[in-house]
Amino acid sequence: EGTFLPKNITSIVASNKLDRIISLNQSFGGASLSISQFDGTKKSQVWQSLFGEWSVSWPNDNLVTLTTKPSSTNDGLMYTLKPKTGVTERVLGDIVGLTTLTKPDGTGLIYGSTVAQNISLFYKDLIKNTGAFLTENTLPEKCVWSKKNTDTLYCAVPRVIPISNYPETWYQGLVSFSDNLLKINTKTGAIDMLIDPTVEAGQAIDGIKLSLYDKENYLIFIN
Repeated sequence: EGTFLPKNITSIVASNKLDRIISLNQSFGGASLSISQFDGTKKSQVWQSLFGEWSVSWPNDNLVTLTTKPSSTNDGLMYTLKPKTGVTERVLGDIVGLTTLTKPDGTGLIYGSTVAQNISLFYKDLIKNTGAFLTENTLPEKCVWSKKNTDTLYCAVPRVIPISNYPETWYQGLVSFSDNLLKINTKTGAIDMLIDPTVEAGQAIDGIKLSLYDKENYLIFIN
């Protein structure tokens, strides 16, 4: 047995406790964000916008992030949303090709930017409102935050990034990477090589959808 959710939903994200979902509903008038049970009941709208193209994440119960879908020719914006109050705050703006990945505890994030047809990766501390450039360049979509150590980031990092219009050419599959898997400490800047897939697996890996097993003794990804 199943239940149909409303039409025109463009994005669904589950809560960390897997007890609720947040859904983005797109229409000609923009977009709205609602929280409900998995079967669509107990639904409440928490946010709406005249702009419809958003990427949504739900790092923890008290924080939702909204980032405009990226383009190598347009500036992006990111907002945080407190779902209980509906209060939004602009965190990032005027950044070309903006994509983001927020820490599970909501204290910081990494974000990618398109600079001269290349990718640059940055860290932003949301408590101190400070930022830093990370020496290893990759897309936030190729990373995952540790929950055990909130300063630790695991990423699939391309050896070489060809000149192109990022991130859309990578999204479209026109550009593919050969990655190393790295462990990055955003507080100290320390970088540890975990694996070179061309050596260990005998093939190039373009890693996406990174996740960590509960005890963080396994790093899982899709090539």
